[in-house]
Amino acid sequence: MSFSPLTGDALAAATAPLMLPRRIESARLTLCMFREDHFEALARMHGDADTMRFMGGPRDNDTNWRGMATMLGQWELLGYGAYAVEAHGQFVGRCGLYHPLHWPERELGYCFLSEARGQGYATEAATAVRDAAIAAGARRLISLINPDNEPSLKVAARMGATRTDQGDVGEGPMIRFVHDMRPLAGGDITGAEGAKPTPKTRTKTPRKRT
Repeated sequence: MSFSPLTGDALAAATAPLMLPRRIESARLTLCMFREDHFEALARMHGDADTMRFMGGPRDNDTNWRGMATMLGQWELLGYGAYAVEAHGQFVGRCGLYHPLHWPERELGYCFLSEARGQGYATEAATAVRDAAIAAGARRLISLINPDNEPSLKVAARMGATRTDQGDVGEGPMIRFVHDMRPLAGGDITGAEGAKPTPKTRTKTPRKRT
């Protein structure tokens, strides 16, 4: 079953041009462009059956190399993409915006090494990307989450995302969550060659969801 097509304001918000910074820093993490020295850890992460059980299963090195190149290429084509996530200078995962041809719309997604999970990195990285997108003018982001993926369901709940509908993009059933994109109080996020998020509070003005 495919996801319901977008119309009206939701379609306009999902397809508006977007340019994200190439580097974001949060309290504990650095989100940056992929480099060749990230590949070994990325391949190990994508080769782990448990890590990839909700993302189509483990991937071989050739697929991982093409995947890393594709993530970098999306930045040049669309102005946004996936970041390599580093903690203490070491690769711990990836997080960013994905929009393959068959995807229903821009998705905020992530994946972390098994040893890096359970430390709040997914929530911290995803929140940093969402907030950078808000600062760049984005009005709609989603996350597609398998109904059995309890850790990701908890991340969506912590971020205030709203469950809408369910469909399939070729990796099993997925729930579409729409993120809270209300503007941040305190102005835009700024930083050299990108964004360095600082603690901010959300405005209290209610926003009609699309």
